[in-house]
Amino acid sequence: MELRFHPDVRAEVDDAYRWYEDKRTGLGEDFLAALDEVFDRLESLPEICQVIYRDVRRALPRRFPYSIYYRIIQDHVEVVAVQHSHRDDSGWKSRI
Repeated sequence: MELRFHPDVRAEVDDAYRWYEDKRTGLGEDFLAALDEVFDRLESLPEICQVIYRDVRRALPRRFPYSIYYRIIQDHVEVVAVQHSHRDDSGWKSRI
């Protein structure tokens, strides 16, 4: 299935990338690779994760404490948010 991203996702990923890259050179790239691994999995097996709120599912990348919130909409997967797992998760709910 095709992946589509909520407009706010880019800024969330960019912020996290910069934070990790500031901590250690290359760590931001590792973060992006972990996200890409999840995105690839969602394209081929979108129903792999359970529904956690209405029709929204949550995928967890390896090694990084982030949550990828997404939903399946007919012919595509919409990534609603990429947020740190220890932050308030109510913000993404306004996007659905």
